[in-house]
Amino acid sequence: MKADIACIPCILNFCLRTLNFCNVDTKQKEKLFREVIKEMANFSLEQTPAALADTATRIIKDSTGIDDPYRDEKKRQNEMALKLYPIMKEMVKHSENRIKTAITISAIGNIIDLGAQSDYNIENALQDLDRIRFAKSDLTDFLKNLEVSKTLLFIADNCGEIIFDRVFLEELPGIKKFVAVKSGPFINDVTIQDIEGTGVEKIARIIETGTSNLEFNEEDTSKEFKEIFNSADIIISKGHANFEALHGRGKNIYFLLRAKCDVVSKVIGVKTGDFIFKRF
Repeated sequence: MKADIACIPCILNFCLRTLNFCNVDTKQKEKLFREVIKEMANFSLEQTPAALADTATRIIKDSTGIDDPYRDEKKRQNEMALKLYPIMKEMVKHSENRIKTAITISAIGNIIDLGAQSDYNIENALQDLDRIRFAKSDLTDFLKNLEVSKTLLFIADNCGEIIFDRVFLEELPGIKKFVAVKSGPFINDVTIQDIEGTGVEKIARIIETGTSNLEFNEEDTSKEFKEIFNSADIIISKGHANFEALHGRGKNIYFLLRAKCDVVSKVIGVKTGDFIFKRF
């Protein structure tokens, strides 16, 4: 997906939230903002929004020396979601359509995204489960593919959210599952360190993307990730940022997300705030 001019102020807001987590003073914030703005001036909108975010993050990391400013928040998100896990499992157990309920729970988890927003109420969203509808859904197509497929690659998104994804993945017992996570920290994205203790490691083989970047450049991703990405019978890309990075790559990927901005909503053909499970 190509970037849009509207992505630039969004990136600057993300930078401010990240700097607040870094506890830097006002003068350093101003200096970093000027560096980011300078880089934005030379940025090509032919690149993805993910590449734009990678550039801004690199500047912050290099200047502050703080590699993982969201470490404590990520731990808190996983702990919060694990407390909700038994409730979510009961929702699936008592539903008329287990797989539909489970994938809706996974989609609700995409609300947990500190890159796009800092305020959310996940428990309220779960209470609205029965009222949530997908604006676009290829679930029927997915279930047909599932019957004839042997391998599934799930490209994970955020901490906390990954527990919601676990509920969905546990409803897919007849297929070999790979879950791809980042090799290093990026906002609250789940990493190889964060995945331990989530329970996902017990139901799927965990692989690393080989990078902390949002962008999936051929030269940066690991050999294992590339092999599985190119050979998996089914690929599910979870979340808003992964959509920005992977849409238009020429692969038949199922994108599972909540559209959080007008730019992505326009590309998909939905309203901002809508939930989507769509193959592109």
